[in-house]
Amino acid sequence: MVGLAGNDSETLSRYFIASLKSGLNVMAVHTEMEGKRWLPFLESFIKNALEFGFRFERLIDIVARLDRAALHVCDCVYGRVPGRAGEVTLQGPPVAGV
Repeated sequence: MVGLAGNDSETLSRYFIASLKSGLNVMAVHTEMEGKRWLPFLESFIKNALEFGFRFERLIDIVARLDRAALHVCDCVYGRVPGRAGEVTLQGPPVAGV
């Protein structure tokens, strides 16, 4: 979203905070981006998210609590996402009978 939602840490942080919903939100953090060049964004995002009452957990801990029988299974499809170069893998339609 850099360049589309903003070019500075605070603007990007506000954009991502506004995107959060109640329930589970997953954000991929890349060491070469948020761990280096965009570390101020990540720090701002974490601080603001905590102030809004969100909390952070490891995905492995979330998965351990899931009722796997209640999970929906979907195909993977290729598509485009604003701000990303080329095609990426996206969630497709539900798989029937699973």
